[in-house]
Amino acid sequence: MTMRQIMWAAIAIFLTLWLGMALSYSATVTSRSGHHASVSSAFASHAQCLINKLEQAGYRIDVMTGYAARSNPSAHPTGNAIDINQVRFGV
Repeated sequence: MTMRQIMWAAIAIFLTLWLGMALSYSATVTSRSGHHASVSSAFASHAQCLINKLEQAGYRIDVMTGYAARSNPSAHPTGNAIDINQVRFGV
């Protein structure tokens, strides 16, 4: 493991612990097919709007994730990002 990877892993652990309190303020967004994701309250209306518009356009949502601890720069640790139908990490 490189020093950079160790640094990002440490940051991800810190953010996960620090943001644990923020999760009590999180919201859940849901697709018509029943898939859901935890996101920040501030991001929830935007994420739900995107999900609704995708489904109205005929896009099928099979998998959806939101809040997640990451060891790379990402908006997921703050609950300000969602992945829809992501096949594998890094896509």
